[in-house]
Amino acid sequence: MPDNTEYEATPYVDWLTMFFTKVGMILLGGALVITVLVAIYCINYQPDKKIATEVYMEIIAIFLFLTIIIASLMFNKNRLRRKKGESQCNRKRES
Repeated sequence: MPDNTEYEATPYVDWLTMFFTKVGMILLGGALVITVLVAIYCINYQPDKKIATEVYMEIIAIFLFLTIIIASLMFNKNRLRRKKGESQCNRKRES
């Protein structure tokens, strides 16, 4: 007989994941802001350093990419948590 038991994450692990995800988002956001400010400074006040400006633009693109990845992981986690409550096991028990 197959085991249809659903395993929920413990609240401690769930809280820890949420904490590190939010800290990661805050760190990425802060680093992105600092990088944008430095890139604006390089563009406006040091026009002879175009290589540095290109490097900063690449760094900004990497930070945006990482932020999108972390945000998508957060949304997928929330969607999975909602689906877990509407599982087939619960429907079978009600009927």
